Amino acid sequence: MQALDRKLLRDFRRLWVQALAIALVLACGVAILLTAVGMHTALTDTRDAYYERNRFADISSRRAAPR
Repeated sequence: MQALDRKLLRDFRRLWVQALAIALVLACGVAILLTAVGMHTALTDTRDAYYERNRFADISSRRAAPR
């Protein structure tokens, strides 16, 4: 085994921790993104159901129409 090959193997052994740290940061970012998208969808669905149940769309459209 040549000297450069040994150095390359030493560097790979040392850098796996950094690769793991980068993967964990990316995983956390993806988890936060998925949570935010899911929360936005849930809040939008809840708002739409609330407005539909209380007929806010019908009330606001009647008020907006001129008499």
